[in-house]
Amino acid sequence: MALGYSGGHGVLKHDGPWAGFVTDIRVSSDRRTSVTVSCNVDKQDPGAVSEAIGRVQT
Repeated sequence: MALGYSGGHGVLKHDGPWAGFVTDIRVSSDRRTSVTVSCNVDKQDPGAVSEAIGRVQT
């Protein structure tokens, strides 16, 4: 779990693999949103997808 910024907004992030899935979870309390992306292939980058979705929401 990590605290950081995405697009100038505070974000709580967590990522990692589990049981054949790779997942990225991001919660932004100042934007009152959360994004969860889960891929069932370990060669994907759900963090990049979460980041792209976050940019669309601004």
